[in-house]
Amino acid sequence: MTQAPDSTMTAPAPSGWRWDSPAARKAGDVSAHARLYLRMMAQSDYAVRLAPAVGKNYVDVLDIGAGGGSVTRHCLADGARWCAVEPNPAMGEALAAQAPALAARGIRLEHIAARWQDLPKSVHADAVFAFNIGDSHHAADALFDALAPRARREMVWIVPAQAAPASFCLAGFLPADFYSDNAVNRQPAVERTLEQLGQSRQPAQIDYIDWQCRFNFATRQEAARHFLERLDCSADSTQGRALRAYLDHALQAAGDFAGNATRFAARNCQNGGNGWLAACAKRSAVVRWFFS
Repeated sequence: MTQAPDSTMTAPAPSGWRWDSPAARKAGDVSAHARLYLRMMAQSDYAVRLAPAVGKNYVDVLDIGAGGGSVTRHCLADGARWCAVEPNPAMGEALAAQAPALAARGIRLEHIAARWQDLPKSVHADAVFAFNIGDSHHAADALFDALAPRARREMVWIVPAQAAPASFCLAGFLPADFYSDNAVNRQPAVERTLEQLGQSRQPAQIDYIDWQCRFNFATRQEAARHFLERLDCSADSTQGRALRAYLDHALQAAGDFAGNATRFAARNCQNGGNGWLAACAKRSAVVRWFFS
């Protein structure tokens, strides 16, 4: 990891990014944010690290907040049924793009463009997944009560476990001073999940998986816009100037990354590995319940 420059270059930030926050609405529509998130996950090793921890050869899955299905598709057996519940149009497009590859494996993809709160009570599956959705740590008790009755055998959640804002993927690339003024941002989301679940809903198993979030920005200016939006600050503010100074120091040319990181970025980045790479360590909790 790149070391932070002198602490005088940092400044506290407002509370963390959420797609439905005023900062997100100001920066653009939710589909645009979703497409950027999909690109970021494609350049990261999230699915490679998390899929083995979830498991494989699932034959009947209800996938809540399925996103682009980056983890789930690696966990399915040939011939499986995958009921993907995902209201975001851009995520729905990403799911549809996988149809030919899934069909070749005999996997039946059923996309339901709805929120989990609006699902008919008749929707069930052997396994219920909820990977990286906000309600797993904002309303964990309500989510559990809604989803557990739908699972015949097992329920698995993936919940952010790093001590940084859960919905700001590259927060760890910045010194903590940029976002640590808010206690919620310093607490791993999975701790809030367990608190909200209470004693009666505690999971049977939790596994912690480390991975790395990476994104290759085409230009330094694109990188600055991204971080300014996530921190909801203007470029000419004290914080904005500190941020730009930090990025000038910390961003690395993608071609300068050595070893596997370079090869991974070059293989997955749309601009062929050129540009400016930001990367940070992440941790996720795989939270699991079993039902008879």
